[in-house]
Amino acid sequence: MKLSKLLNKNNNSKQITFGKVISSNYNTIDVSADTQYKNTSVVVPYGIAYKMPIDKKIYVLPTTNENIALGTINLNDNLQEGELMLYSEGGAKIILKNDGSVHINDYVFKAGN
Repeated sequence: MKLSKLLNKNNNSKQITFGKVISSNYNTIDVSADTQYKNTSVVVPYGIAYKMPIDKKIYVLPTTNENIALGTINLNDNLQEGELMLYSEGGAKIILKNDGSVHINDYVFKAGN
C-alpha cells in the first residue's frame, strides 16, 4: 500500500505531494509544489543533520498541524544491500561497505586496520 494511502486512511491527512526546495532555512524549508509549503519541517533519522540544498526535489506531507518534508529520491550509487552512504552537495562521500571497509572519497580503510 502506498504511504500516502496508508496515512490518509489512518489520519485523514492530505495526499503526499512532490515539489522542489525553494528556500532552506535554519531548521525548515520552503517547497514549491501544487501550492507553496512554507516553514516545512524536514524529518531525518536520529543522529543525522543536514541543510537541504535549493532546487532538490522532495516529498511533502501536509498535515493538520504542520507540513513535513519526508525526503528526496535515493541516490543509490551502486550500493549493495546493507551498505550506507553519506554524501554532500560538494562531492564529499563516505560509504560503509558490507566487508567492513570505509570508503571516504577515493580513500579506502580496510576493517581491522
